[in-house]
Amino acid sequence: SGKGRGLGEGGAGGDVRLNCAFTKSTAPVTQVPLEDHCRYAALANLPGETYSARLKYLLLCNSTILHMESEYKEFFEALLVPNKHFLPLNSSLHDLDHKVEWALRSRDAQTIAAHGFQFARECLRTADVLAYMRATLSLYASALTFKVEPVAGAVRIRSHAAIEAARDL
Repeated sequence: SGKGRGLGEGGAGGDVRLNCAFTKSTAPVTQVPLEDHCRYAALANLPGETYSARLKYLLLCNSTILHMESEYKEFFEALLVPNKHFLPLNSSLHDLDHKVEWALRSRDAQTIAAHGFQFARECLRTADVLAYMRATLSLYASALTFKVEPVAGAVRIRSHAAIEAARDL
């Protein structure tokens, strides 16, 4: 596929790099720009100290995603199917070495990567995300038992043209 060997420069068993903004470790962390992630055949999506919005971008890399469940969920995660769109990781990481090696050697891993990529391309377009947000906010607003009033000096922003333009993407 023309991609690098593994999760980091050295691949499995080598220099595995984790891109963590929040860490309890005092050791320096090598930051890897998000666009450079797509050079790797396998990418890990591990929970951290807070919500991370990078899963959709990792899926768009067309790499095999090794994903560990987190208490923080992206709105689309319920639609992802383990072993179809990503490889699930055990929270103890005892299976990490095995999963990385499998991801790097198996044609099935390339199929998983392709399914994840296809999901992101077909379901996470800007128009889809805006439609989801609009539906969610409308549902939330319909459940309110009080009238929402703007604060003094607030400016109403209406951009139906932007939403319509996004639907065409």
